[in-house]
Amino acid sequence: MKTNALFSFIFLLGVCGCHSDPVAPNEDVTALRERFHGKYKPTQVTASEPIDINLDGKASIDLFSEIAGLSSGGAMQINIVSRNEYVATDEFLFTQFWPEQYLSLPGKPIDGPIDYDPRIIVNYAEQPVTRRCHFNESLTELTLDPDKSPSPDPIRWGRPDSIKIVSNQQIQVVNQRQLYTRTGWKTVTVTTLYERYQKTT
Repeated sequence: MKTNALFSFIFLLGVCGCHSDPVAPNEDVTALRERFHGKYKPTQVTASEPIDINLDGKASIDLFSEIAGLSSGGAMQINIVSRNEYVATDEFLFTQFWPEQYLSLPGKPIDGPIDYDPRIIVNYAEQPVTRRCHFNESLTELTLDPDKSPSPDPIRWGRPDSIKIVSNQQIQVVNQRQLYTRTGWKTVTVTTLYERYQKTT
């Protein structure tokens, strides 16, 4: 009887000793992938002040009304990849797309800011920027890791001011954007609310 009790005690010690430490919420890759991995579309994009980007004479803070195609473009993506035979560590990647403006006069591209000129042609190119990131422990915001090398164009491809998790499916991103308007180039704060619409990337 004593022998059986001794074996039971040793077995319980073994079971208790095998328990691993709890995983912090911001390090639980499986749970994070289920909750955040995927593609997001913009549902609201507002500027910090009324601006006229489409040059129709009417300024607005609603950038859906100012930038054609923004509602179907301007996406955001979060990739959460578990370590595997090809990836040595868990990867958290944040990608933001934005329709960058490129200006030209007839037959001549323009580099750099310029005052408003009615002859100027404005074209858009949807361009993504991807950076590594991590979640804070309370899962209320994303923080971008430091860039390994300087951005080739910190104005076009600058880092967001903040990335806040509003809900399981919604993320708010705040950027400083330089935009060509009817009054020339303006630097404004752009707040974009994204909603996840697809869990795969």
